[in-house]
Amino acid sequence: MAGHVDDIVHSLIDSWIDDGECEFVSQFALPLPAIIIAEQLGLSRDEIGTFKRWADAIAATGKRVLNEEEMREVVEVQLEAQHYLFNVFEDRRAKPQNDIISALVHAHKEGEDPLSMHELQNIMHQLVSGGFETTTSALAGALWLLIRHPDQMALLRENRDLLPNFVEESLRYESPVQGLARQTTTDIELNGTLIPKDSVVIVRYAAANRDEEKFPDSGKFDITRENAKRQLAFGLGAHFCLGASLARQEMISAFDALLDRLDNIQLARELPTPVHPPSFLLHPFTELPIKFDAKK
Repeated sequence: MAGHVDDIVHSLIDSWIDDGECEFVSQFALPLPAIIIAEQLGLSRDEIGTFKRWADAIAATGKRVLNEEEMREVVEVQLEAQHYLFNVFEDRRAKPQNDIISALVHAHKEGEDPLSMHELQNIMHQLVSGGFETTTSALAGALWLLIRHPDQMALLRENRDLLPNFVEESLRYESPVQGLARQTTTDIELNGTLIPKDSVVIVRYAAANRDEEKFPDSGKFDITRENAKRQLAFGLGAHFCLGASLARQEMISAFDALLDRLDNIQLARELPTPVHPPSFLLHPFTELPIKFDAKK
């Protein structure tokens, strides 16, 4: 898919490069993964605004405590998404296409039960939220790091072979998923603290990515860090991120093109403090206004 990802990257840059500035989140970091995940699922890229609203509702309870009115609004949007997807599932059941939804609906052999509606909805819940929120934050966070570390941006411009390692280091340093809830399957003692079976634990990937024993001088952003790929931003084991390879390609394609076509990338104005809105689990960006010189 690398060539297709490259094409989408350049088409997005084409839409604002002559302006000398853009709001990077809404004009690039959001539409890039949104278009790609919509296409892969078999949904219309013209409706990514709707899918973003669904993703926001899916992620809402992981950001902060909601009051009753807010919770009702979130549930209504999630129900809207479920009803829409139910109709898509039924359509693909009757008329399969070359897309992920068709593959899921027909993912069973003769004599096996197909995925239930609950299972299908749950998988789509993961794909929609992952395809919008997390990769958007990864792209925005990586550019924000380069702007704040011009020496690293200059190094990356000079040596594009560092692109894959830059992606890993930016994911380590600005982990888009700060943590997720897991349930213990047995009693476990950790650093002298007993965690009983069936306890809910928030596993903090971002904290692991700043572990000095694993990443010396962990507070330094260094795109030449030798073990950057040991970062846990994508999780580990059975819970490893399904879209990790796609996210990495999107980031590599994006920054290769951005550095090819833009010079003097800077913030167009100061960002609000704190930069990231509150979230229990994520590390979102709401905006990243930039200005630049278009390369001739």
